[in-house]
Amino acid sequence: IPRWDIDKFPTVERRLGTQMKSVGEVMSIGRSFQEAIQKALRMVNEGSVGFDETWYLRARSGSGVSKTNDIEEEIREAGPLRLWAVAHAFQKGYTVEQVFDITKIDRWFLAKLFSIHSAKTKLESLGGKKKLEEAGPVLMRRVKQLGMCDRQIANYVGDLTASEVMNLRASWGIRPCVKQVDTLAAEFPAQTNYLYLTYVGNEHDVPPLRQEKLAPHKDSLYDTAFGKGVLEQGGGFQDPSKADDVPRRGTVSKVNSSPFRTPMRGPSPFRGPLAASEFAPPISLGPPEKPSFIVLGSGCYRIGASVEFDWSCVSCIRTLRETGHRAMVINCNPETVSTDYDESDRLYFEELSLETVLEICAFEKPTGTIVSVGGQTPNNLAVPLDKAGIRILGTPPSMIDRAEDRAKFSAMCDELEIDQPEWSEFTKMEEAQSFAEAVGYPVLVRPSYVLSGAAMRVLDDEAQLHSFLATSAVVDQEFPVVISKYIVGAREIEFDGVGNKGTIVNYAISEHIE
Repeated sequence: IPRWDIDKFPTVERRLGTQMKSVGEVMSIGRSFQEAIQKALRMVNEGSVGFDETWYLRARSGSGVSKTNDIEEEIREAGPLRLWAVAHAFQKGYTVEQVFDITKIDRWFLAKLFSIHSAKTKLESLGGKKKLEEAGPVLMRRVKQLGMCDRQIANYVGDLTASEVMNLRASWGIRPCVKQVDTLAAEFPAQTNYLYLTYVGNEHDVPPLRQEKLAPHKDSLYDTAFGKGVLEQGGGFQDPSKADDVPRRGTVSKVNSSPFRTPMRGPSPFRGPLAASEFAPPISLGPPEKPSFIVLGSGCYRIGASVEFDWSCVSCIRTLRETGHRAMVINCNPETVSTDYDESDRLYFEELSLETVLEICAFEKPTGTIVSVGGQTPNNLAVPLDKAGIRILGTPPSMIDRAEDRAKFSAMCDELEIDQPEWSEFTKMEEAQSFAEAVGYPVLVRPSYVLSGAAMRVLDDEAQLHSFLATSAVVDQEFPVVISKYIVGAREIEFDGVGNKGTIVNYAISEHIE
């Protein structure tokens, strides 16, 4: 399924035709059409839970074809939200035949999509966790075979969270099977390392990578275009599973540059060494097992996140294999080098969601998981994966959160006496309006955990402020939203650095030219 970032261009024609408008694409694999299509809809937009009207209702103001939100016009015309709009049509009572008459989408596909809608209706009729438990494992297994994620089930049933759904189905033994992509049309046993998860099955096709016996040429130093064992020419390479270095941080005095934020009291959270709890404990391996690592890929390309993250993923994979470790990739983007079958020891062509990564980690039990080379999508998973007990290599998730969370980062800048424009965190319209009136327009509104300016906006007056704060980009945010004074005509200088044990080992300074 292609991805369109049409909402970034307010004046562009939203209807799709023969002109190339997509900025990326995803590929999903399942053992039923419903399973595959729902995976793909989540892959292409992480905010979507699958074939569900919610994403259409959230995104139609920026990407919808119909200016008047007419559902028949929306599904008649090819547009970025058409599939989610079909889900909305079913929710409004349209039948398969009626949707066929409007869209001319083949009835076979519409019937399959309607079966997902019927399952949704069944789950909504339960009305709570207790009824879901009484319905038993048969219903749970069926809706998982239809491609529903735990978030979806929790939303429809109500009264429980996605993690509670995961725990419930795990107690019933409902876990996905790891299957190989059959490249031999079932004529001979497939021996590929191309894998996917499915609930339409009852056994795994492969053992965990740490236990698998690989051919000698695959289990030695990886021969790259740069030569075998190239890293040995440098300063050596430490086994990441044995790393015990703690980043050093100096002491700072407390200040507060923003008049709209209460100064912090008590000991500074930005002072002193990292707590031991910020580093996951090492994993012990049995004698026949080999260290294996999971690298999270970039997911779907989009404006602001493209081939640079594929390069960093591939570099990470090659480094692991050059140093004698086994490397796995989780990614869903067929345009990437990281999804070439011979780049890694094992490739999971899967969605980069918390549920899927946790299921793969439960099966593989990796020595470590690397989230720092795939861009924003894996970064967003760092904290929840850490809370679930997954060992994250590299920058601790608490530090990632401190950088990604706008309010925490701005507070840290105040703490370190780093000059910045006046800022304030807000949860209500009145708070944002009061701040804007105090510092004067224009102001910059910045949600957390976004990349390349996504969902950010420079606002010049009160009308723009009210209009933007009503959009899903702000209203539906899980993390803090920060408003700050926007400096007109400022020069933007960027410093990018790589640190090791408190020392900068490489850096670049550049100026942004608008």
